[in-house]
Amino acid sequence: LQRRDGRTVPLSSAKDDRPQHLLQALLRPETPLQSCAFFAALDQRFPKGPDPRTSTRMLYGCAKLGAVDATLLVVSWHKKHAYDLNCYHYTAAIAAYAKAGMWNHAFHVFHLMAQSEVLPDAVIFGAAIAAAEKDAKWPQAVQLLGSMSEEEVEPNAISMSAAISACEKG
Repeated sequence: LQRRDGRTVPLSSAKDDRPQHLLQALLRPETPLQSCAFFAALDQRFPKGPDPRTSTRMLYGCAKLGAVDATLLVVSWHKKHAYDLNCYHYTAAIAAYAKAGMWNHAFHVFHLMAQSEVLPDAVIFGAAIAAAEKDAKWPQAVQLLGSMSEEEVEPNAISMSAAISACEKG
């Protein structure tokens, strides 16, 4: 797996089945895995497929590590098992892309969420607006802020300050 800092690590170097240890394996610079090997390692460790708690921890761990490739693979693993992601999963994926400075990927995930019939909340909007703010994409930030009222979601302090900061940077 490729980390944002360029280091690559295998998923198989995790100590045990716990998600945090699985993700800590991403910290060791070793040989990268192909996506099929990633899926095989996850299927071996979680034979029943994804569960909400593990999935959320894995995606937030990817976000914290800035492991963009791992984020994409975890989301793909869910699709492989026909597992429906929830708002927490989408927020974590958007945060991972935002941290990596990949606002266009964050927006793509945001739009995928809308297609999957998961209703956005203030936290998801805030994560997407923060992604726009990090790359000074003020038009997108303002558009998302406007979309909040269309979706009948009350803007919170985080979404408002991220939109304002995007406008300042732009």
